[in-house]
Amino acid sequence: MSKSVWTLLPSELRASLLEHESLLSALLVNGLSSDSRQVKSGDLFFAVPGTQMDGRTFAKDALDKGAQIVITEDQSIQHPFYDSEEKLLLLPLLAPWIGIIAAEFYDWPSKKMKLVGITGTNGKTTTSFLIASLGESLGLKTAVMGTNGYGPLSSMKTQALTTPDPITLQKQLAELQQDGVELVAMEVSSHSLVQYRVNGCLFDTAVVTNISRDHLDYHGDIESYARAKALLVTWSGLKHAVINRDDDYAELFLNYSQAKKNWIYGYCATEKELPLPPQSILCKIRLQEQKQGKLQSLELDLGQHYSFATALIGRFNYQNLCAALLTYVAAGYELKALESLVPQLALPQGRMETVNDYETEETLAAPRVVVDFAHTPDTIDVVLTELKLMAEGQQGKLFVVFGCGGDRDRGKRPLMAAVAEKYADAIIVTRDNPRHESSEQIFEDIYKGFSKALIKNTKDVIMRCDSRSEAIAIAIKKAASNDVVAILGKGHEKYQEIAGQRTDFDDVETARLAIQNAKKPQ
Repeated sequence: MSKSVWTLLPSELRASLLEHESLLSALLVNGLSSDSRQVKSGDLFFAVPGTQMDGRTFAKDALDKGAQIVITEDQSIQHPFYDSEEKLLLLPLLAPWIGIIAAEFYDWPSKKMKLVGITGTNGKTTTSFLIASLGESLGLKTAVMGTNGYGPLSSMKTQALTTPDPITLQKQLAELQQDGVELVAMEVSSHSLVQYRVNGCLFDTAVVTNISRDHLDYHGDIESYARAKALLVTWSGLKHAVINRDDDYAELFLNYSQAKKNWIYGYCATEKELPLPPQSILCKIRLQEQKQGKLQSLELDLGQHYSFATALIGRFNYQNLCAALLTYVAAGYELKALESLVPQLALPQGRMETVNDYETEETLAAPRVVVDFAHTPDTIDVVLTELKLMAEGQQGKLFVVFGCGGDRDRGKRPLMAAVAEKYADAIIVTRDNPRHESSEQIFEDIYKGFSKALIKNTKDVIMRCDSRSEAIAIAIKKAASNDVVAILGKGHEKYQEIAGQRTDFDDVETARLAIQNAKKPQ
C-alpha cells in the first residue's frame, strides 16, 4: 500500500505547503513509523520529541535506512515548512497530527465501524468487555481495545499500554475492520487524550464510568486529571455520551457534553440531586436483595420498568452493566431486547475473578479466593466492601493481599493502606510491580497509612512478605474455608516487574497452586 505524502496531510497543513504540492504528491510512502529501529525503506518517519528521548536525533538514521520523508517539530516556526533537500517537513506542533495522518494512511478505519470510547478511573475494562459481550449476543462482530489487549474476546492479543501510540492504534483498528469487526469498545486513558494518541478516531459514543484519584504523578491534581478525561465527551462528531450521574465529577462531564449538544444518557443508583440538561435520558438502578440461585436481580427504570437477572458480583459492576446497556440504547436497541442476554454475561479476567469457583476436594476445603485489578483507594474500597459482605455472610474473615506499583503516584499508597485496614481482618503487604523503585520506599509509604494501633499489634493482623507468591500462599493457608482472600493490584497481568525486568507471574495461577498445596483445615 503506497500513499502520496500530499494526500496524507490534513487540509490545515496543506494550506501552508501549496508551493510544494507537486513534490509532496510525487513522494510515495509504504508505511509509517515513529521508531527509527523499525524504519523500512519507503517509510514516513515521525521524529517525535519526547520526555525521555528526542526522536529528532534519529532523523538522519531513519533517512539512511530509506525513509522517504521525516516529519518533525519546531516550535519556533508559525507555519509548516518543507525542506526538499533534507526531506524534512517541520510542523509547529507534531503530536496532534500523527493520529490523523495515520488514520488517512489506513483509510479511516473507525469510519467503517461503530467506535465506543470508555474513560474513567475504574470500570473501563469491565464496561468494554460487557459492551463487546452484549454485541456478540446480538449477532454483531465485536472487539475490545484496552488494558487486557485488543481483538475479539475469543482471540485477544496483548499490548503494553491501555491505549497504544497513534500509529499502532490506527493499524490495529484497520486490522479489526478488515477482519469484519462491526463495533469496537475502546478504553481511552487520560494520558492518551492529552497526548493526542486517539486523534484520528471517530467515536460514536463516549462512556464515562467514574473519577477518583489516579495518575496524579502525571496530571498533578485530580481536577486536571478529570478535565483530561472530559476531553472525550467534547470529541468532534460524537453522537452520544453515557455518564455516571452518581460520580462526584458528573457535573463537569455533563456540562462539557451539553456544550457539544450530545444526547446524554445518565445512570444513577442514588437519589443524588443533579439536574440533567435537555436532550437527556436518565436510567435509575435499583438492586433487589433477593437471589435467584446464583443470580442477582437488577431493576432499571428508564421511564419504563425493566428487570435483569445477572451473575455479576459487586454493586459497582451493576453500574458498569448499566453503562453497557445504555450504550446499546443509544445505538437504537430496546432494553427489552437485551434482558435475556444479561444472565450469561461474565466479567473479564482479573476483575472480581473467583479462583476456586469449581468443586474439588481442595477447593471445598479452601477459602473463597478472589483476584482483582484494584490498585487505587477507590477501587480497593468498592471491591473490599463487597468481599467483606461476602465474608460476613458466611461467618468468615477477610484476608487482603496487596502492594503498590513503583514509579507511580506515591500519595495514594497510604490511602490504599487505610482502606485495606478499614475492611480486612488480616493484611499481608507484598510487592506489586516495583518497577525501578525501591521496594523499601514503597513499603514505607504504605505503612504510613496504617493506624499506630494496627502496627503495634502486627502478629495476627498485619504482616509483610516481599515474595508475592509466598504472601498469597500464606493468606490461603491461614484462611479457613468460610473466609475470603482478596488478592489485589495485578488482576489479569501475567508478569511481575522488578528492577525493570519482567518475569512470568500470574496471581490466579499462583493462588490455584497455593490452594492445591495448602493443608486442609482440622
